[in-house]
Amino acid sequence: MTGKTTLAQALACIARCSVFVTNDSGLMHVAAALNTPLVAVFGSTDHIATGPYSEQATVVRRPVECSPCMKTHCPKGHFQCMEGITVEEVEQAALQWLNQKA
Repeated sequence: MTGKTTLAQALACIARCSVFVTNDSGLMHVAAALNTPLVAVFGSTDHIATGPYSEQATVVRRPVECSPCMKTHCPKGHFQCMEGITVEEVEQAALQWLNQKA
């Protein structure tokens, strides 16, 4: 739905989510403010300084020696901090929130 909704529509969709999977973004903070359970995937950004302010949030990250570097382009040619995160890790974090609602 990226780019296909107005901000108001995006807020309404997030409010209806059972769990919201996101990157470090403004909409992550919206989900936290709406008290929507969320899984936030962090790479080069600082999960402590810019992480979601919510008790219903799980941060998934891969700590590597150079993170958080706060760079948009990796000087090493690839983001080890992102490539080390598996789909299964994110799925498991989302399922934990979904199972709490069941």
